[in-house]
Amino acid sequence: MKKLTNAKGTEVTSHPVVSKASMLSMFFPEFKSLSETELEDAAQYFKQVVFEKNEIILMEGEKSKMLYFLTTGKVSAINYQKDGRPFISHIYQASSFFAECSLEDSPLPLPFDLISMEHSKALRIEVEDFWQLLEKHPKLYRVFMSSLAKKNLEQNQKISLLAIPDAYSRVEKALILIHQKDPLKRAIQMRHEDIGNFCYVSRETTTRMISKLIEAGAIEVDGRLITPKNSVATQ
Repeated sequence: MKKLTNAKGTEVTSHPVVSKASMLSMFFPEFKSLSETELEDAAQYFKQVVFEKNEIILMEGEKSKMLYFLTTGKVSAINYQKDGRPFISHIYQASSFFAECSLEDSPLPLPFDLISMEHSKALRIEVEDFWQLLEKHPKLYRVFMSSLAKKNLEQNQKISLLAIPDAYSRVEKALILIHQKDPLKRAIQMRHEDIGNFCYVSRETTTRMISKLIEAGAIEVDGRLITPKNSVATQ
């Protein structure tokens, strides 16, 4: 491996155990529409990079020229309150991609810091190469536009939670939204900390609100599985 000076992360220069083409197919449903030959072609545009725990990937205000596809680990998007205290506005997990604001004709400044929460790996692609890839494979263009639209909807839903003043109602609504993201699943399996990050509530408060929701019969809990009673996905 060698440390790059003009890009974030440590590039993996040795031959990976799992090929980049296989990673694209395994971790990112957007690429499942491609044939093996097309996957091999697409993989040539990517470089595998590694981020150590707590490594700053991008800082708020930066204009990235790269798009990152996370294969393992977690990356947090961190904003800061007026008093300087940080709070996690989003957590990217394996099979997600980030820094999509770089896709604008004139890249937009990043609205948060991106920091790896643990040892993480990603496939990185330059924005110009990404657009070339989409032009070469039009079916990818349609799939990615759909993915971006879903991400935008989720972000708007998260922002709407801020309009709910009390923590009880905010956590309840967050659980319903999370559940509706995958209606085929009958229950949610998430840490209280991750649920709190989704709705901008501390882990401690989230735990208290979940206890109150159980008492009120608004949710059912079986071990680590949470089922909102008012979610349309359960009806």
